[in-house]
Amino acid sequence: MKEGACKFLTRCLSTSKQAIPSPQIKPVSEAIAVLLEDSYAGARDEAANAFGTLIKMVGERPLAAVMDGLADVRKAKVKEAHEKATVKAKAGAGNPPKPPSAPAKGTKKASAAAAKKEETQSPSKTQGLAPENDGAVPEKKARGPPARLKKAPASGAGTSAGATPAAPAPSTSAPAKKPPPAAAAAAASKPGKGTAPTQPGALDTFKYKHTPEDAEALAAELIPSNFMADLADANWKTRLAALEEMTTWVDNMVEELDAEVVVRALGKKGWGEKNFQVSAKLYGILAILAERCPSFGRSSAALSIPHLSEKLGDAKLKKPASDTLTILAEKTSLQFVLNQGMLYSASLILFINFCMLSVRATQ
Repeated sequence: MKEGACKFLTRCLSTSKQAIPSPQIKPVSEAIAVLLEDSYAGARDEAANAFGTLIKMVGERPLAAVMDGLADVRKAKVKEAHEKATVKAKAGAGNPPKPPSAPAKGTKKASAAAAKKEETQSPSKTQGLAPENDGAVPEKKARGPPARLKKAPASGAGTSAGATPAAPAPSTSAPAKKPPPAAAAAAASKPGKGTAPTQPGALDTFKYKHTPEDAEALAAELIPSNFMADLADANWKTRLAALEEMTTWVDNMVEELDAEVVVRALGKKGWGEKNFQVSAKLYGILAILAERCPSFGRSSAALSIPHLSEKLGDAKLKKPASDTLTILAEKTSLQFVLNQGMLYSASLILFINFCMLSVRATQ
């Protein structure tokens, strides 16, 4: 799985027409650096290829800190992969310019020829229209145009007085319709040319509300002591019963709880759980907090995503883990979930495939 994930990442980097955004360089490079030390040789080799391709795309300077922490053997592998790598986009080069349309030159010539043709034909047209203006046209205009046509010439007050015979022409093509309210609101909501676009990683920043020490002290006051004591019991049935009672307690107190304190307490006792039934029950509590607790935010999700991403590779826990990750993605964003779980990229690719299959099944 790790080898396949690295191959997929290398292919994405080498074929992408846009360089990876700057906020994502660090998490991606750190995730690849972890796989460079993997026990499986295939994963290490493909991680080196991915790292070399990433260097080819963004350059050596943004990745210098990560490269300095690698062993010399790993550096040699990465440099070798960098020499062989090929990419279609490089950082700092900007978005690839739009290719000019094929008939660009032809259209210029055609437009020039059309302009000359209009210039040569314009005198004859004006000469042919002159007798009509001197004849019956003024008598028809004496009746006066409809009310809706009177407003159009008023908008073009800057025209000369001699152009009155041609006044009806703009009126037939100029009644500009006001855009519907929805379109006007959408146009107003779009950023202007002078406004800076939102950075890709700007929406994924967060801060923890509590330090681990403060959260532990708050958990002792907030969570009933018997729950935490039973979660540390050696008998899995006792732990399962404690989580069932805690599920009821969370369900009743969800609007008053500090989600980060509860998640930290559950993680300290439950991330190392070996029984899949107990873990599934714990994930159910996380889902309740994510869906209904007002204080559940990105900090609480960030504490849960790495563990849930790791369990996507567990045959017995991938379903409850993926369901909980889906809820977290709906609560925060899919990009946030992917960034926080980047160290488990292979499992996250499976999660994305699972989501895509679920969407197709509902269509």
